[in-house]
Amino acid sequence: WGLMGALGMSAAMLRDVLALRPSFAPALAGLTEAALAAGDFNGARAAAETLLSSGGRLPPGARVAYGETLLQVARTLPPKAAAALVREALKVDASRALPFEAEALRLLCKCYVKAMSADPAL
Repeated sequence: WGLMGALGMSAAMLRDVLALRPSFAPALAGLTEAALAAGDFNGARAAAETLLSSGGRLPPGARVAYGETLLQVARTLPPKAAAALVREALKVDASRALPFEAEALRLLCKCYVKAMSADPAL
């Protein structure tokens, strides 16, 4: 099956669990990680935000996956929207691992340059 087949199968099983228990935190956290690994940024973001909106907390692996997902989505947005999403990504992962933080700050700088503004409120 390969990696993509296994990830797709994992995501499908987690979605089956969520069909029975829509706010089951372990399934939402797992789906966040599986969807990111499969390149489904919208699915990863939706799973993480569903968990957060229901008052749940993301475990460390899912927090990193959600932060990375926000960075990936930010790359597709206009500068103002991208900057807001990058700032959110920096808040998601409290550990702020160096490569993650460096990439987020680099992307934030690109947003400022594209918007021709140094205003942090962009």
